Amino acid sequence: MAAAVIIALFLFLRSQRQQISDLFDYLFKPRMEVGHIQLSDLSKTEKMKVLSMYKEVVVSQYRQGLSLFYGQSTDEIHTIYPGRIDIGFDLTKCDEHWISTEGDTVVVNLPPVEILNKDSWYIDEAKRQTPIEEGNWTSADYTKMARRANALIKRTCELEDCYKRAEAQGFKVVANLLRAFGFQNMRINIQTREQYKPYYIEDKNTAKYQNPHKFYTGLDGSTFIRFNNNAQLKYQGDFNDEELLAFIDLFNQYTIDQPLRRWNINKQGSKLTIGITTANLTQANTILPGTEQSTLMRIKSGASMICPKTSITISLLDRGGKTIRDYNY
Repeated sequence: MAAAVIIALFLFLRSQRQQISDLFDYLFKPRMEVGHIQLSDLSKTEKMKVLSMYKEVVVSQYRQGLSLFYGQSTDEIHTIYPGRIDIGFDLTKCDEHWISTEGDTVVVNLPPVEILNKDSWYIDEAKRQTPIEEGNWTSADYTKMARRANALIKRTCELEDCYKRAEAQGFKVVANLLRAFGFQNMRINIQTREQYKPYYIEDKNTAKYQNPHKFYTGLDGSTFIRFNNNAQLKYQGDFNDEELLAFIDLFNQYTIDQPLRRWNINKQGSKLTIGITTANLTQANTILPGTEQSTLMRIKSGASMICPKTSITISLLDRGGKTIRDYNY
């Protein structure tokens, strides 16, 4: 019986040898675009793009200054950046036998979908538009805004769950590819993504979190973000743009239903400190004692997702910046 199975398997593999060989040649040799699939030179890049997302983002910056006649003034700049993110499979991450057969079924094991142009800019700076520009802005200011736009494009992709759409499209692409080579029975496995996930807002009424914010540079050179409800997030240290965007989402949750109106976040290496000034700034019990620990633990949990492998200190501050209580995690 075993000998018969081995002989049958040998005969099947022999009969399918040319098809499997053609499939490997197709995947790893330069090809033109086929249908809706754009395949680059896989013999060199070994990447398969299955989905592209195009997006325009608006990045604004405000700067406080002094005016001769009107006291304090504000300069502003608004720039529109078009961008594109390519999502697909990095075939260099496939196992050695990622295409195999089981009986009359061809089995394909693919790595998780990912951003394929992750080592380059997602935005096209050459096509940026600046409809409003008041004041003098330097090339360093434009560089900072470009980095923020680049991070915003990626974050938009993650929040809109484009990875799931890419998985579905990738399944169709590979299935059509196999059918084109004569395979009718197939099993396509796509590994689950293990990714850093942005801090999502968990609330059914997400519309209330649409609280526009503005990036400011103060007279003293400080950097802060001001929200429409007068909440303020001051930041300093070595945050990258993606971390800062995630902190905006996290902070925004606690300016809606709870009296947490001002944060000062500082990241130095593996240490993150969050100073929280509450609405009733002179009382130690602004956050109700029964909910204080759970509230701060949720803030700590969100901060840990944004900045993993960091020690976190959360301090409750009064109006003068004096520490009421410290919590170390």
